[in-house]
Amino acid sequence: MVVWSRWTGGQPVCAEDHLLKHIEKYIKRYCYRQLGLVA
Repeated sequence: MVVWSRWTGGQPVCAEDHLLKHIEKYIKRYCYRQLGLVA
């Protein structure tokens, strides 16, 4: 699945790879915050 091209200056991007990197980062940040590990 190739999307997000406008976000990368017109370069095609693999949506799964792109999203997984960001989703993983946000999920970790959210979980840490819920656990009180991150202010």
